[in-house]
Amino acid sequence: MRLVQYRRKADTSQQVQVGALVDEQPPQQQNHGTVLPLLLPEGVSDVRSLLTAGPTAWENLQAQVSHYKSSTSNDKSQQIVDLSTVQLLPPVHNPDKVLCVGLNYEQHCIEADKPVPAIPVIFSKFSNSLCADGDNIVLPPARITEEVDYEVELAVVVGKRLGLAELDALEK
Repeated sequence: MRLVQYRRKADTSQQVQVGALVDEQPPQQQNHGTVLPLLLPEGVSDVRSLLTAGPTAWENLQAQVSHYKSSTSNDKSQQIVDLSTVQLLPPVHNPDKVLCVGLNYEQHCIEADKPVPAIPVIFSKFSNSLCADGDNIVLPPARITEEVDYEVELAVVVGKRLGLAELDALEK
């Protein structure tokens, strides 16, 4: 299940909603697909609070998506929102941390005229560096920096802590 946070473009209240991407189209057909608005459990208002809500909340959301997928086409059209009518927001708009890996593939190192690092280059960003799909990216004034990198390949949202057994599995 691919969760999204979004705002309806026509909604002046700017209310953040949570949904599941369904009936997705290929990435080259941007903004083609549909979002199934999800009914969130009590106390859950966004994806971040959903990540810590526990297995019952997840089972509830999976049931909603399963119900949608098994419904008739007439029922489906009344439940979904066309992706072109929404603005996708960062998956988690208020993260504790944004950790980044720099110079993470050889071609980028060649383009940047930098040696391939022996260990990953880790750096952080502030949560206000996140922006919604289509938003302007606000750059700092030139007096602060003239070195702004524009590349992002992947964002990962980690929803739970790894246990020792899971960490051991990563080493095998």
